[in-house]
Amino acid sequence: MRLKKIQYFKLMKNLTLFFALLISFWIPQYKFVLSLFIVLWLIISVFQFNISKRFITNYKNEKKITFILQVVFFLLLFLGYFISNNKTEASGVIVKKLSFIVFPVLFVLSGKQFSERKHIFLSLFVLGNIVAALISFFYALYNSINFESNKLLFDSVKDESNNFFTYTTFSVFHHPAYFSMYIVFSIAILFYLKKKSIIFNSHKKNILFWLIIIFFALTIFFLSSRAGMLSLLLLLSWKMYNYLKKHNKTFIKIASIVLFLVSLLFLSQNARVIRTYNEVTNVISQGKNYKHYPSRLFLWESAIEVISENFWLGTGTGDTKEMLSEKTKKYKHRDKDITKLNAHNQFLEIFMSSGIIGFLIFISILIICLLKAIKSNNELFILFLTIIIFNFLFESMLNTIAGIVFFVYFLNYFMFVFINDKINNENL
Repeated sequence: MRLKKIQYFKLMKNLTLFFALLISFWIPQYKFVLSLFIVLWLIISVFQFNISKRFITNYKNEKKITFILQVVFFLLLFLGYFISNNKTEASGVIVKKLSFIVFPVLFVLSGKQFSERKHIFLSLFVLGNIVAALISFFYALYNSINFESNKLLFDSVKDESNNFFTYTTFSVFHHPAYFSMYIVFSIAILFYLKKKSIIFNSHKKNILFWLIIIFFALTIFFLSSRAGMLSLLLLLSWKMYNYLKKHNKTFIKIASIVLFLVSLLFLSQNARVIRTYNEVTNVISQGKNYKHYPSRLFLWESAIEVISENFWLGTGTGDTKEMLSEKTKKYKHRDKDITKLNAHNQFLEIFMSSGIIGFLIFISILIICLLKAIKSNNELFILFLTIIIFNFLFESMLNTIAGIVFFVYFLNYFMFVFINDKINNENL
């Protein structure tokens, strides 16, 4: 009987780890399947029992505060349902944001088997992005190849403004901004794994490392997400700066500067970067002309107006989109579809929906995690938060499953698994 009980607990522990790892791999893939894996992980974690003991082990210090703030933030969103006029929209938002309850609970219940294999989470996420990027390339290639008169023809042009290797037509699974964010974080992970001599611990494997970096950089270029390209440039600049501090050779410094300038030149040739440059120069030359105003700046100003009218409690969980749309309809912007868009800034989005209280709670989560990362001298966690915060400035990342799962999953992974507080979870 005792042997069967031991086997049962071992099976449950292995299954919880399996689904946690599966989610890490699957985040860059088809997002709707993620919900099934999360539910299965939750069910198995409950049937693992010893819940109170597992919970108490991880529930301490900054981890405790982070856990509470995430739960409070979700409860605030839930309360926003009752002041919303659009209950259907509010219900959809609450279901999407369940991750703020589910992942803190699942990771606080994680045991020794998670911390012992913490690097596998990172490796599988990178692998998932490699697979997703390869599928995107092959799909674009497949759409570009035609047979006419028994001749093989290559034509990547889809229509007048798109081709199969650019932006949304290239990205198979996610919006390019989200996929680019995943890949930039994957590159940060690759540098971490190389530094720790995990996987990339030989000359041949180092060659593989640089091939993957180049492949990811090329993928981001094709995805054409401006936030993604800037994130990558900032990450590589930081890595280059640290490398130059350690290596004082003139040749290395010159080569690094040349590489940086080539990267800037390569980036400047992207069509969406050129368009952004033209938009900014138009604003400078024409002043505050809403017709030619860049879409994001136009949305941000509209969002600030909504915030000023709903400062304390916010619009409610389900009314943000409608109120923002009403503001944007006031002005005749060249983009007719702009009235259907969100604020394209996560901080403004939260301020609109939850007011000053929700905004401060959300900011507190980020600050506490960042202080914990700095206190632990954990560069990868710092880079994750930096990448997230930078992308929050340009996208409402937490309006979709793809953004919410990525953010909350890895935030709690770093807090409860990756950072080692030398806790004794031997029997969990």
